[in-house]
Amino acid sequence: MNALILIGLVAAVLLAAIGRMVAPQPQPPQIIYVQATPMESTGGAGCLPLLILVGVILLAVIGLR
Repeated sequence: MNALILIGLVAAVLLAAIGRMVAPQPQPPQIIYVQATPMESTGGAGCLPLLILVGVILLAVIGLR
């Protein structure tokens, strides 16, 4: 009985080894590098309008006291 189990295990290992040799190996993926161009600035006003708005609100709050 032990010999039958041993023969089965050896056969399974041999079949697995043969299967790995016969099966085609997958090709590694191709990596393509693309350099992105930097975006051009739109020439906006930036944060200056926001700073002016905060200043006006602060003057209004301080002026109400």
